[in-house]
Amino acid sequence: DYGEAGEVLWRGEGRPSLGVGLAYRFPDLWGRPRVRLGLGYPWALEGEASGSLLRDPVVATWALGVSYPRGGVPLLGLGLGLSLVANEVWSLGLGTSLSLPLGLEPPGGALLLRAGYALDPEGKGEVGVRVRYGDGGFALGLELTGPL
Repeated sequence: DYGEAGEVLWRGEGRPSLGVGLAYRFPDLWGRPRVRLGLGYPWALEGEASGSLLRDPVVATWALGVSYPRGGVPLLGLGLGLSLVANEVWSLGLGTSLSLPLGLEPPGGALLLRAGYALDPEGKGEVGVRVRYGDGGFALGLELTGPL
């Protein structure tokens, strides 16, 4: 994501789910760290810290997060990804994630593929399509990011 310090993220997937979050990026720090708080449906409270390293045209990303689903077991999430910034408007990404339940359930994982399209010339808003395949099956997601 190439937005300003404040971002809003909406996600919708084929199974009944939706999420809204607020994020803040520290643009002047090494690794461009970002913190995010989100609320998801089915009901879950999420928190995440992430960062990225740019070596034009490749962006390497990492994320560490926690999710507290209502009536469920909290999950610790780890993620790694590589993206290719194809030009000023298109980006392609490949990633992997691991979820570790903080209980007796087995861990889960997923592979992710994402394509993004910048909505404005400065790259502050973006529409993304995300395909996920993992322990929860196949999911298709739509994302919209932009400054507050």
